[in-house]
Amino acid sequence: MARTAEIKVRVEPELKAQVINLLDRIGLTQSEAVNLYYHKIVEEQGIPFSLKVPNAETRRVFSETDLDEGLIKTENVDDLFKRLGI
Repeated sequence: MARTAEIKVRVEPELKAQVINLLDRIGLTQSEAVNLYYHKIVEEQGIPFSLKVPNAETRRVFSETDLDEGLIKTENVDDLFKRLGI
């Protein structure tokens, strides 16, 4: 058997129970399901449900906003809508 590493995660108890029930019906253990998920993350190069590594433009914008560059700040929602012309 290949060497393995242990991970520890926190999940809501009800969610865990629902997942265990479904996995039992599928015939998978929690470890097998997590391994499948990890393999799919590697295959997809991101979370396999529409969360991806941001492209260069998105990373640039994230960097700028982290530094408060290029932000338009508003006082409240009315000010926001006024600035948007709504």
